[in-house]
Amino acid sequence: MAMPRFLFVAGTRPPRDAWFGWPDRLGQRGEHVGADGSWFGWRLAAANNRELARSASVFADLGGCRAAVTQLRDSMDTATPATVVDAATGLRAWQLSIDGELVAVSARRYHRQRECLYSLAHFLAAAQIAQISSAAPRGARLPVHDTDTASAGDLAGIGGA
Repeated sequence: MAMPRFLFVAGTRPPRDAWFGWPDRLGQRGEHVGADGSWFGWRLAAANNRELARSASVFADLGGCRAAVTQLRDSMDTATPATVVDAATGLRAWQLSIDGELVAVSARRYHRQRECLYSLAHFLAAAQIAQISSAAPRGARLPVHDTDTASAGDLAGIGGA
């Protein structure tokens, strides 16, 4: 029987100063990007292969990314969930913080609050029993977005669709 699992994704930051699309099209700054521009992130996939969540930021190496998954699983009882609404679209998303640091975000946006909360509950349950993949990370080709298009909501990880 299939189980939820943490999968790892590898990518490369664009060569110019730009936003790149992880965890969503607006992405996060690349503070944790390797010297060569490489980065790693995680996804939590449900037993039916549907993506439930993504890491809120990227990591310079696979070891750091794996350690973040372990920390997430070990700290689930102290994690703080929150839901946010994108003022531009009215769509909702959930976020999870540990000790004030954003660590996980919903994989998509929701029209209804109850759908968002259901997704959060599904993530919280799945993360505790999920297997951690030992497979090599999949590469990601992500769209590049100029830095001048980022808003305060984008910086907080709540902007976009």
